[in-house]
Amino acid sequence: MANSFRSLSQFVLPPTTVWLLGEVAEQKGRQALHEQQPDKLLHRLRESALVESVESSNRIEGVVVPRNRLRPLILEDHEPQDRSELEIRGYRRALELIFQNPQGLSLSPETLLTLHRLCQEGSGDAGQLKRLDNEIIERDARGAPHVCFRCVAAAETPAAAAELCLHSKHVLSQERLSDLVVIAATVLDFLCIHPFRDGNGRVSRLLALAAAAARLCCGALHQLGTADGGSQGRLLCHPPAKLSGMARRPARPDSVAQPLPRHHPPGLCRIGATGGGVPS
Repeated sequence: MANSFRSLSQFVLPPTTVWLLGEVAEQKGRQALHEQQPDKLLHRLRESALVESVESSNRIEGVVVPRNRLRPLILEDHEPQDRSELEIRGYRRALELIFQNPQGLSLSPETLLTLHRLCQEGSGDAGQLKRLDNEIIERDARGAPHVCFRCVAAAETPAAAAELCLHSKHVLSQERLSDLVVIAATVLDFLCIHPFRDGNGRVSRLLALAAAAARLCCGALHQLGTADGGSQGRLLCHPPAKLSGMARRPARPDSVAQPLPRHHPPGLCRIGATGGGVPS
């Protein structure tokens, strides 16, 4: 079964990735400043980010609805008119579930099934694991199909999903590795398992978002009730640099031409320098 966590202690991050992880930590520290922006501005940012998140994640999978239907479906809870609109509404409801209580949404097989049931609303097997083996197929220049990757067999999928959740929570609880690295490993193993017949891409993005909201709680991801005191979740996009009143950081360093500064020990690039893997 797929298990990236056993090799995390030997995995070496490129300097650019190390730099980006530092950027995330810095933005997390600015959260309080962003929350001091005017309420109307924050609500506009939340609504814009929510619409863009739902639209983009579904468009990647070929689920598209007219632009004039997006905001009514996502922000005003209009009744869907077809299967695509059902999936748009379902994805928005999955986001609401995540941001209503980020710390209360435990990583478990049940959570995976719930996210799938919501974002695949209208599908006959929504909230159900795959029943048949699946493969990732690609086509060459002549259109001939080739097996790019064989996913975990359907018979092994329930155990693989449970093992994924167990290992991910174990490594996160140790707090020896960057949360973002562990979340990336979780998503990678999830996609290797490919536990559903359809909707794996959307569930993987929701899984990453849920883990980040629960673990990071930074300015880029935040849950806030509606203005009238309701509990509807809202996605808070990290405000542009000009809104924070701070100068923009220089462009990220090139991973080849710009090595890490001399005062950074080489071990900082090796995410397992302090341990944190799952025993074999």
